Amino acid sequence: MIDPIGHSRSYALVVLGEGVAAVAAAREAARRGRRVALLLPEEPAPNPTQLSNFARTIRECQAKLGLVPPPPPVDEPRIDIFRGPLRFSRYRTVSVGGIEVRFRRAIVATGSRPGPVALAGADAAGPLYPHKLDRLTAPPGRLAVIGSDGAACFWAQQLQRLGSEVHLVASGPRLLETSDELAARIVVGQLQAEGVAVYDGCEEVVLDRTGNRRGVLIRRDGQREKVLVDEVLVCTVPQPNLAQLSLETAAVSYGERGIGVDDWLRTSERSIFAAGGACGSEFASPEAEEATGRLAARNALAWVPRRLSRCVIPRCTPTDPPVVELGFRPGRAAATGPPGDRRCVEFRESVPNQSHAPREGCVIVHVDHRGRLLGATVAAVGAEELAVPLMLLMQRRWPLRALGELTTCHSGRARLLAALAQK
Repeated sequence: MIDPIGHSRSYALVVLGEGVAAVAAAREAARRGRRVALLLPEEPAPNPTQLSNFARTIRECQAKLGLVPPPPPVDEPRIDIFRGPLRFSRYRTVSVGGIEVRFRRAIVATGSRPGPVALAGADAAGPLYPHKLDRLTAPPGRLAVIGSDGAACFWAQQLQRLGSEVHLVASGPRLLETSDELAARIVVGQLQAEGVAVYDGCEEVVLDRTGNRRGVLIRRDGQREKVLVDEVLVCTVPQPNLAQLSLETAAVSYGERGIGVDDWLRTSERSIFAAGGACGSEFASPEAEEATGRLAARNALAWVPRRLSRCVIPRCTPTDPPVVELGFRPGRAAATGPPGDRRCVEFRESVPNQSHAPREGCVIVHVDHRGRLLGATVAAVGAEELAVPLMLLMQRRWPLRALGELTTCHSGRARLLAALAQK
């Protein structure tokens, strides 16, 4: 971090934010030999010196979901770091802690924040949220997790393994509703096998509180039931963190869903780019934050920009088994149906160093009339390994039959992927 002298600085590129996308953009610019200013929104929160084992484990889980910001790159000599309240003060100028920083190009990568809780009785019940779970010193005895996305499934599984009795209440028609139904069934089956009580297809969810106990009232299939728990964890859809940036001053268009960007991550002001959760919830995952942050820095500095649509960004749900999705943006396939021909391989395989029964898995792909990959979903132990050849096919636009020539997996899994090309 630098100690600013004076009240004005000039840079070819400035990056606003402190999350994964901001750090990735700053490092990419430094790697290209440019000096860049990284503007952090405020002073870091004090880090407690003594943490319980439970709190340390929770922080590791938060890091997997990108809820813990990475440390600033103080080891990079080409990155100057400023801290303080951020806002665009005038044309191509950002005010940070009373200092005016001028720029030729800027990247807004301020990430996302938890969305509002649309549950009746939430104010009285006092629910927990994933980004504040590390404040607990021990796992709750009985816990209700409310949500239907991958984060809700992840927290339900982790807290069940840490000793809580977990009740997972889907706030949508089903769990993992934006993922392939077969992949969702495999994850839900594993959760139930580990002891998580799953309530899906809920038509109504209401919270209440009596003393130290919370109640979750559920209505589904015309029947009502109530679950009494010690704590309620609510997983909400993240929202762009754009408060107090004064984007209007910079002529940057934005809305409730985030900053509008084109296929090169440029905003309505062509000298300003945006990346990560600031562009919307579909870019709020750690993988999307990393990829869009690097791409925004590349396009802001390069003569020949690269299209976002040509990039293959995986979306990983870090449950056990994990789910890796390629191609379709969240919600698009669920709303309109994925295009192309669907091919699927289901399998059961033993997990090394584990004595229980073989685990289920699946690989689902969608191909066009030429056999090229349009999208894929992998739900299995080691899904990241299985997804690597599929990512390579999508990036290079090779036909699916080329899977038989790729040897990135060990022999058994290579044959498993090659079977997709023969269907």
